[in-house]
Amino acid sequence: MNNGVAQTFFRPETPLALAQRFLDGRAKDLTDTLANWKVWIPPKLNQAYLQGGMFVFEGTAAVFQHYDPSPSAHADLDEVMAAVRLAAGGGQQEATRAGASSESK
Repeated sequence: MNNGVAQTFFRPETPLALAQRFLDGRAKDLTDTLANWKVWIPPKLNQAYLQGGMFVFEGTAAVFQHYDPSPSAHADLDEVMAAVRLAAGGGQQEATRAGASSESK
C-alpha cells in the first residue's frame, strides 16, 4: 500500500479523480457523507496516510490488482468486475460463447 503525506495529499491523481467524480455525476454519496463528517484522528498518526487498493484472486493467484495512488483514485469498477467474472469462470465462458457465435455468422 502507498502511504505518506506526499502520497496522500500532493499527487495529481487526487484532484483529478475528485473532479472526474463530480463531472460524471457520481459525487452525491461523497457530498452526503461530508455533510455529516466529523474529524477523527486515528490511534497512530501514520494510519491516516495509508491508501487502499483492490484485488481479485483466482485461488491464490492475484488476477487483478490496483493500488490506490491517492485519495479518490480508486480502481475502475468495470475492470474489477470483468476480472471477477473471469476469475469465477463466467467471463471466460461468455467470451468463448461470444467468439463462437460471431464465428458462426
